[in-house]
Amino acid sequence: MGRTRAGKFAAVSVPALAVSLGFGVAIAQGLVSATLSSANGFELAGSKTTATSMKLGLGTAQVAGAAGATDKQAAVADMAGTKLTGMCMAANDTIPVFGNIGVKIATAPADITDVGAVTLNAASITAGTTDLPKTTVGQAASEAGVSSSSANPNGFALTSVSQSGTDLVDLTGMNATAYALTLESGLTLSSLNVTPTTSTATCG
Repeated sequence: MGRTRAGKFAAVSVPALAVSLGFGVAIAQGLVSATLSSANGFELAGSKTTATSMKLGLGTAQVAGAAGATDKQAAVADMAGTKLTGMCMAANDTIPVFGNIGVKIATAPADITDVGAVTLNAASITAGTTDLPKTTVGQAASEAGVSSSSANPNGFALTSVSQSGTDLVDLTGMNATAYALTLESGLTLSSLNVTPTTSTATCG
């Protein structure tokens, strides 16, 4: 597990596979809040992602391993009122002698999961068609209230906030390579499928 301090996320060298399996267990037990992290990164995807607000800033993921800690650049996205359609996570690790082992954790493609307040620390975040309500680009991170702002208060930020509750942040085909995902509220899933594989696990 990692923790956030001084605007950096410490992603300790926990195998991505263990993180994903831990996520499945946490869901099954009805988690209240959780931070999931991996120095290797894991895939997070949804066919449709909506939120009442999104604050996007820049930060670093401090990756700690046997050889010491290194910093990697990261995008930090804070989202509120978040809903994911077809939520999926996939992780892969190489195990000596055995080789690659991966796991895919997903809901049914049409299921909408209410994940509430989310902080995503990622190497990359991509999406197809993107609709943003009232948007401010270039606001200081501290003024925008981005969670990574303590490390660089005057850093770049983008904010997009719903004005009516119906003009939502809307990302089609969101896919992220995540170092860490923090869920602030509980999850209720109508379905859950955990699939281990000896080939490469993906959300594609």
